Amino acid sequence: MVVEKLIKALYVKKLHKHPIFKHDLLLLIRKIDVELPSNYVEWLDEITTFNINARYDDYKQSFHKRCTPEFSKEWIDKIEILKQWLINQL
Repeated sequence: MVVEKLIKALYVKKLHKHPIFKHDLLLLIRKIDVELPSNYVEWLDEITTFNINARYDDYKQSFHKRCTPEFSKEWIDKIEILKQWLINQL
């Protein structure tokens, strides 16, 4: 996931060490101690659940039902905004 990789790159840049082995995007960004816009907090929390939902079979079916074209476009747009924000932080 691009956002996770960018957060981990920012982690290395700011803290000068390897990032922790977690997929919790909000936890990772909070360890970096950057000023995060409030709506991004909610977005990162939700995006982290996508990773969990895609990983476990019992969640996959319900997640698949949520992924309408509208839902997908909304989150692709939000992820693109986050991506650009993270690139600007680097």
